[in-house]
Amino acid sequence: FFSLWPTPARPAPGPMEEGPSLELCIAVWAEVGLSAERHATLDNQAISISDNRQDSAVGREALKDVIKDFRDTPAEERPRRIGVLIKAFQAEVDALTRRQAFAEDAFLNLYRPLADAPDPHASLLAAAAEIGRLRPEAAAAAAAAEGLRRELAHRDAELAGLKSQEQTNKRLQAQLREQEESAAARGGEAAAAALRSAEEGWERERAALLAAAEEAEAEGAARIGRAQEEAAAAARRVAEEAGLEA
Repeated sequence: FFSLWPTPARPAPGPMEEGPSLELCIAVWAEVGLSAERHATLDNQAISISDNRQDSAVGREALKDVIKDFRDTPAEERPRRIGVLIKAFQAEVDALTRRQAFAEDAFLNLYRPLADAPDPHASLLAAAAEIGRLRPEAAAAAAAAEGLRRELAHRDAELAGLKSQEQTNKRLQAQLREQEESAAARGGEAAAAALRSAEEGWERERAALLAAAEEAEAEGAARIGRAQEEAAAAARRVAEEAGLEA
């Protein structure tokens, strides 16, 4: 049955020969599909083959018993027993044919996708070597990434601190504005009170000045009156003295 799927012989790559590309191996083995479903199918087929082997052993023992009974049958009765022997042989042949067909189908179902699959050994070795070569670079990249993550975390902490400081500054500025507004309000009240006090002082001083002016005016008027009285008296005395002399 191998001629149904002719496959040219593929020599195994030598120690220094390059095997099929990893991409080709991946593509072909993806078509093979060693999935969980395929493994379950293979497991079931293996169980069936094992059961068939046990059935085959039981069938051979039964056939041996029929042959033994036929041999123990007298020669003159064997023609009548030949049908039983032929039927037993036919049943065993049919069972063997079924078991053979099942085993061949199971094998071919597995062989067909593997017929053109390249040997992945060389590709896996090359991939492993490339991974080994890149591992230090990957470790360095991972270390650099870890350093960047730590730096980013540090920057985030600094940014959070700056944001907190900015919020504190805004809060302090708001408090300062409130205090300035309160002080301005209190200063305005104090200035108004001082102005009122000054106005009251000025009013008292003005009243005092007016009183002093009125008092001085009254005193001046009194002095003028006394001077007029004294002048009139002096005039009368002069007149009297002049009359006496005449």
